[in-house]
Amino acid sequence: MFRWRNVLLCSALCITTICQLSTAMPTRLLLVRHVGRQDFVDESWSGKAHNPYDPPMVVEDGLVSARKLGTYLNRRGISHVYSSPFIRCLQTAQSASEVIDHIYDIVPEPGLAEFLHEILYPEAYEDETIWAPSNMAKTLCDYLDDNAWAIANPTHPETIRQFHERCAATVKEIATRCAGTTTLLVTHASVIEVCVKTLVPGAKVPEIPFGSITEVVCEHGGGGWRLEALADR
Repeated sequence: MFRWRNVLLCSALCITTICQLSTAMPTRLLLVRHVGRQDFVDESWSGKAHNPYDPPMVVEDGLVSARKLGTYLNRRGISHVYSSPFIRCLQTAQSASEVIDHIYDIVPEPGLAEFLHEILYPEAYEDETIWAPSNMAKTLCDYLDDNAWAIANPTHPETIRQFHERCAATVKEIATRCAGTTTLLVTHASVIEVCVKTLVPGAKVPEIPFGSITEVVCEHGGGGWRLEALADR
């Protein structure tokens, strides 16, 4: 009787210790800009495309770059992957995730979408026609989890203030949902800049190259966010 009581007590202590260790882990967000886009290397692409506002990643070089990115990220212990719903981001996330162990779900998050300014997107499309609808995206992204609830749904056209507010709300919510873990966010240069300045006020953000990694960390127990990497390649 006493032996079993001791076993149960030890088990309970072990579970408590594991829980404390897991909640004591820092929260890490790896903000990655998608790899190169097709319309930047093929000027005729937009004129032939069904949706000129949602270019894919560069076919061969993009795949190589994304998989190299995944090989590096595989050492980082990533638990969650979020992506902008634009095809080039989903393809980057998919190609990188294929190399990352134990990652099989990519959450498409509209809150990480590009700035939907009327100059960039002059026609008043509905959200899922600015970027590929989920049924089409799934043909390009096997790991797509299209059952997740969106954190934010951007309006179109979008003002700078609206863009900043939805990026800030999105990155804060992801940080809350994924507290104590390392999370990959594949998105756009402008979104990364807003996210960094939201979490690390006063940070000076340089140009964000394709396929680069920006890392922000918040230690358990507070103390605020800090930059550990900025536009690294």
